[in-house]
Amino acid sequence: MPSEKDKILKFTKWSATLPMPVTCFASFTSIARPIQSRERQRNFVHHDGKQIPVMGQDRLTESHHITGYSYVIVYSSPIDREPRVESYFGNDAPQRFLDSIQSEARQAVTLLKTNLPPEHTVESDRLLSTTSSCNICKKQLLPGQVTAVEHCHLTGRIR
Repeated sequence: MPSEKDKILKFTKWSATLPMPVTCFASFTSIARPIQSRERQRNFVHHDGKQIPVMGQDRLTESHHITGYSYVIVYSSPIDREPRVESYFGNDAPQRFLDSIQSEARQAVTLLKTNLPPEHTVESDRLLSTTSSCNICKKQLLPGQVTAVEHCHLTGRIR
């Protein structure tokens, strides 16, 4: 059995990761609405027909309702696109956000399905033949070890 210290695994080798080509940052606005006394129940709140336990409070007095959102889609190199920003405020903000972000996800998936083969150049072939360590994890390669050509699937450029 693992010790108390070792029972949780944590990823720590951030230097051995590759940048994400598409990232989304989102934020929401909400208003607090009072809960009518007939809806108040000790330690529970009703939401979508379900009774949800609430910890640390005897009685809820208000609930938060999403009224708006903003998000930005950021593309990293080598994707040559300007960041995409969307903001909206209205009663249908939750559903509109879901519809919009699902559309953005479909576009990102289409983009990320690109898989160009490695683009070999004299310089990249020279680097590949003389390298002695992995360019991601930096571990030494063993003599005769077969390695994959790590490249950008969007451009074909060998890294």
